[in-house]
Amino acid sequence: MSSSGPAFVLSGYRYGGSILAQGSNGYYWSSVADDSNYAYNLYLNSSSVNPQNYNGKWLGFTVRCIAAS
Repeated sequence: MSSSGPAFVLSGYRYGGSILAQGSNGYYWSSVADDSNYAYNLYLNSSSVNPQNYNGKWLGFTVRCIAAS
């Protein structure tokens, strides 16, 4: 981790066997699940960040472990 915080890649997501939005959007699952089908995630692109995005777990978003300090 850099002194300014973690770096996140605009890695896109997996859906139906394809990788979509790679290089333009990043999606990272939160540890907060709403139920067995939906959870919160961090969404970001080159101009914005939404830390409370909400999507179905069937979407293949990135998981990134970050240690609490």
